[in-house]
Formats: sequence, structure tokens, C-alpha cells
Amino acid sequence: MEDVKWGVPSQARAKKVEKYNTPVVTMVALEKKGASRKFVFNKAAREALKLTGGDSHIGFGFLPEDKTILIANFKKETGTTFTVTKSFSVRDKRTYEYIGKLLGFDTAIDNELHFNITENGHLKSYIPEHAPEDKTKEPELVEEASDLESQW
Repeated sequence: MEDVKWGVPSQARAKKVEKYNTPVVTMVALEKKGASRKFVFNKAAREALKLTGGDSHIGFGFLPEDKTILIANFKKETGTTFTVTKSFSVRDKRTYEYIGKLLGFDTAIDNELHFNITENGHLKSYIPEHAPEDKTKEPELVEEASDLESQW
């Protein structure tokens, strides 16, 4: 009787483990017709953009010729920005569909957009040539074209 443990044992919850330590924005799969088009920011992307759920406003910028996407945190809401929800996501049908077509994504599955951090704190996308073996590598600091900087 010495091995008896009295009371209901507590169940250990599995901690959420980040898939990447680099900034990644996931385009959530469209499971059914009429589903919302949602972008979810991982922890590294939230930290890089200094996002505060419910208070931050982000904007998407595009360089279609080389299929590059830029994301920046804006101090206040404008007509071209989106408010980040408390769960660190953004919903916008037009942007979701544009990125899907630009990059040729299958929207029936989750798609991951990988980003580097620019010198001025924006995110600049890159398309990985293959799935990274070391998902814990530090993000690279890249330079952004100077003519784009004036737009932010």
C-alpha cells in the first residue's frame, strides 16, 4: 500500500513548440468554401515586428517582379493597414488571394511565408530553395532597397 497515490493525478499539458525560430507567417488553409483567409504570425515574426495583439497595425508591400513580400508595423491605422488580433493573426481576403496567386500556392493546405529581418525592422520574404534542415538558425539581416524605405 505504500505505492498508492491518493487523488486524481494531474495531466501534464503538452507545451506549444514553435516549428521555426525564424520569422514565419502561415497562410491558414481554406478548409471549406467561404472560410476566412487568415495569416498567423509565429513568435519570431511577432518579436521582429514588435507586435502587440489588438494594438498593432501591419501593412503588406509587394515587389511582384521578384515575388517579394514586405511586412511592416505601422504606428497607427491607415487605409492600407490591418489590425493584428490578440491571437496575432490578420484576416484579409484580397491580400490572401493575391499572395496565393503571386506565389502559386495551393490554398487547400497551410502555406508558410519565410522572412528575413531588414535593417529598419521590417520583414522581407524569401522563398527557401528547399526545406531548411536546421530550423533553429538565426534570421539573417538584409538590406532593403532605399526607395522602399521612404514609403514606410
